[in-house]
Amino acid sequence: MELNQSQRYDRNVFKKLGDSVQMIFKNTLSDKTKIRLLSAKYSSFVGLEILFCPFISFLGKNLVLSYNANQKIDGTGAQLQRILSIYALSCRYKMGFKKSQIGSVAIHPLDNINSDQELNSYLDELNELFQLPEKETNATSNTDTFIVSLRFRNLALAALKSYIFRKQITLHVVTPYGVSDYHPDSYRSITNNLFHWKNEIDSCQVNSKKKISVHYRSGVGGMAIQKGEKFPREIRIDYFINIVDSIIQSLDKEVDFEILIFTDAPSQNIQYIPPDNQTLLWSTSPGFAAGIMNVKGNDLASSLKKYGDRCSIHIGGNPLTAIKFMSESDYLIMGRSSLSYVAAILNKEGVIYYPPKFWHPPMSHWKISQ
Repeated sequence: MELNQSQRYDRNVFKKLGDSVQMIFKNTLSDKTKIRLLSAKYSSFVGLEILFCPFISFLGKNLVLSYNANQKIDGTGAQLQRILSIYALSCRYKMGFKKSQIGSVAIHPLDNINSDQELNSYLDELNELFQLPEKETNATSNTDTFIVSLRFRNLALAALKSYIFRKQITLHVVTPYGVSDYHPDSYRSITNNLFHWKNEIDSCQVNSKKKISVHYRSGVGGMAIQKGEKFPREIRIDYFINIVDSIIQSLDKEVDFEILIFTDAPSQNIQYIPPDNQTLLWSTSPGFAAGIMNVKGNDLASSLKKYGDRCSIHIGGNPLTAIKFMSESDYLIMGRSSLSYVAAILNKEGVIYYPPKFWHPPMSHWKISQ
């Protein structure tokens, strides 16, 4: 039923009133109070998820989850994290899973992808390594539903419909974190099912040195804050150095070690021109103007020179190589980045240092840094 003009006016008035009240609260509450409120909200949703789980597991036997790779092109780490999150949800709620191919990725300034042929080759490798097994349902008919951001209400409604009508509903999801972030330990179900990735890791040559990996996520540099975010993804190098020093101090004197720095930060300022079909992906980024991305340099080598030849800095290159090394490291110090979050999920035996102010919650065995 359509709303008449008066009803639409009333709705707009209430919406504006609600927005005004919300703005007043945001401006008057202290940061500590906001943190407490957010913590209380998160805790309540964690409790809701625990109650919610058996309900969905029972009613949602004909639900299938899948990643909608065509809705939003993003970086390698961001898309892999979504796929792993969706698969973890399907395992936790005992639902089906339908795999999908990543059709493209956002090319970053220092990635070693310089042509369509190299991009296609990279995508083939990416999709091959991160194949997860499909899980079928017994339903004979299927309905496809497309959801940009998955929420509890979407999952509950779809589970109820599939149960009542006895048909399969496939949810094609772009972002699953509105549900998956409330039980990050669900990621434990992933590593044993990534058969191609497991074979890749098992084939790596292992030396006796302890590996300390650091992911220094820089973006455009200069502690820039992305549009829609509250603080930079970049973290000052002193934060990482302090943790590396504490790790070294904890090692026995006879233990040999190496420090691997993986970063997208160039050593000096550069200008990057994205491919024509990816210009829009960068258009809202700080430092982007007239079709050119201006990336500030960071002389990390000077900050890390005290470690001598035990420390190597890997700038750009193949993101899968960075994930591989970080996922098999004895110690992994994450950045605020999906790339190192994925590596941390895949790292089964290492010690993981989770960064402050990261928007995705840690698994329970990770160390939370300050």
